[in-house]
Amino acid sequence: MSETTPESERFLEAVERKLPFAEGERTEILDELRGHLADCAVALRDAGLEPIEAERAAVARLAPADRLADELTRARRDTSRLLAAAGAGVWGAVRGGLWGGLIGFGVVMVAAVALAAANNAALRFLSAELFSADSGTNSIIGIVILGIAALVAGRVVTPTVAARAGYAGRLVRRATVPLGAVMLLAYALLVWSGPLNWPSVVLLVSLPLWWVAGAWQIRLVRLGFPRRLAIGLVAALVVSLGASTIVGPASPQLPASGVSSGPGFDRMGAPLADGLSGAGAGGTSYGDAYRELSIDVPDRGLLAGWNDLRIEAWRGIDPTRGWGLDPGETAPFLTGPVVWSAAGTSPDGNHTWYESSPWPPNAATLTGGLRLDRSPGVTDAWLVLTGVAPDGTRHLLSDPSGTQVFFSGTALDWFGAVLAGH
Repeated sequence: MSETTPESERFLEAVERKLPFAEGERTEILDELRGHLADCAVALRDAGLEPIEAERAAVARLAPADRLADELTRARRDTSRLLAAAGAGVWGAVRGGLWGGLIGFGVVMVAAVALAAANNAALRFLSAELFSADSGTNSIIGIVILGIAALVAGRVVTPTVAARAGYAGRLVRRATVPLGAVMLLAYALLVWSGPLNWPSVVLLVSLPLWWVAGAWQIRLVRLGFPRRLAIGLVAALVVSLGASTIVGPASPQLPASGVSSGPGFDRMGAPLADGLSGAGAGGTSYGDAYRELSIDVPDRGLLAGWNDLRIEAWRGIDPTRGWGLDPGETAPFLTGPVVWSAAGTSPDGNHTWYESSPWPPNAATLTGGLRLDRSPGVTDAWLVLTGVAPDGTRHLLSDPSGTQVFFSGTALDWFGAVLAGH
């Protein structure tokens, strides 16, 4: 069998560009065509044609290249290929997602170290933070990793399915792009759950866009950690760690909570009612969502005729930037009821009052609790017990107690809370 000529190779290259198969299968098809063209050209030369004319005639019998590529592609399509393509697509998504997650982890870890170094430098030299990371901001780390994983997974899936199924990538992505985007949107809205704020919510619901950016590409890609990216990440990590070591950690002084006076506290109510200034007060929290505040009242008669006893949560200032109530806060963003314990004993059944004295016969504990993980946009809050005196004035019944707040749930929970005005 003779070798093909340059004109035959140009024809084969045109056919190859239209074949949607993987590299190994394309090579097999082209080898068969190359042998067929060579044999045909030899036969035509034996029939009396000049070598150049024989080659052109052999190519003409198979041309045009587009039609030949379409015929070869259709001949290789069957149900088994579609099933194999589906399986290859799933495996490609898994491989791409894992590899993308690894790349994403490296990127966000370097970014986190660099931002921490910058923040420490600002605190030390400017006495101010560049940013304050709450629980919702911390969630961005994991979401970015998910986004990069979705990008790489999509980048692998479309060309892999196209090659296995024998369809053009432009046609295959009509299915892979919307299918993956819908699945990721459902995951982002209904499945993923954790601390959220506005930036993390926006990033979370953008996960389908990461997939679209990857799945829209139709060229086959080999998974591997980009050398330039690896070098850049290592260099950035070394510089960031070096800067952190030189600057050193620096933390702002945080104000103490549980104080009876502070910026804006007078908006909560009038000062502590007579007879309650010596009442015992303490806050108890359950998990990350529920906060409880209670006071021990020496005589329930002190609150006779009072009404609308409740626990309130007021939006506070980030303690790294000051303390007290938010200047724009004129009312609590959340309120809840309070309950009395049985008179003459503490809620846990202890009959001993403070300093080992007996529990007063009419003493009782007033307790209120609030779930604070369903308030979007609130990062710091002050809890206080209040009540309306017989003269219609609302008084503080306890010292305000500061606490950090973060929203926790799904993105759908977040939007529901926003629409409900929480």
